[in-house]
Amino acid sequence: MSDSPRARRAREAAATSQSGPGRRALPPLYLISDAARIGEDAFLERFGEAVRGGLSMVLLREPAWGPESISRLAGRVQARLRESSNISVRVLLSRRAELAAELALDGVHLAGGDPSAVSSARRRLGATRTIGYSAHSIEEACKAAAEGADYVSYSPVFGSISKGRHPLPAVGLEGVAEASRVVAVPVYALGGILPEHAGALRKRGAAGAAMIGGILDAADPAAAVRAFLSSWDAAAPEQEAAAP
Repeated sequence: MSDSPRARRAREAAATSQSGPGRRALPPLYLISDAARIGEDAFLERFGEAVRGGLSMVLLREPAWGPESISRLAGRVQARLRESSNISVRVLLSRRAELAAELALDGVHLAGGDPSAVSSARRRLGATRTIGYSAHSIEEACKAAAEGADYVSYSPVFGSISKGRHPLPAVGLEGVAEASRVVAVPVYALGGILPEHAGALRKRGAAGAAMIGGILDAADPAAAVRAFLSSWDAAAPEQEAAAP
């Protein structure tokens, strides 16, 4: 079962309304890599399965890896996408804006703690590449948006599946709802997200979700992605669901 063209158009139309001029629409779901934990080959295999299920954005986040290892992984991801004719899948790199530009990736996702880093990354990457930011408070998310972030991830929503106990308290669905009301750019839920959370997140105003273990640890990563996207589509407001 593949993602329907109509469903994708409806999601893209909704995301386009939140994107700046000349920037690509944001999808409702992205995967964060965890190759250090599960192994590089295993990650690539599960990533490929997720793409077959409809995944259209991935964040390469391997904080303990050096530039050489990250570059190798990025090259293998890009090769996998070319081989499967999925070159429209957006590939972002965690933290390293200069390396993302050097590798011709689609953008960067910045670690939390310094929202001003967004404007610096924007100068390096230009207006059309995607810049995300990891926020752990609504105030921080608002500052990142003001600096020019295209989206923010907000966490932890629930307890982490892949990383054990998070040092910060979970914000829950209502925390996501508050952030989505206040922050001027799309807000993505992160932390313990599973496919069954998709509808509740959308109804609370989230732009989407980031998943790690919910996809990579699933028995069938493609089915996990399809389940999330199906629930997301089912929760669409009537005007979006009726998009031609």
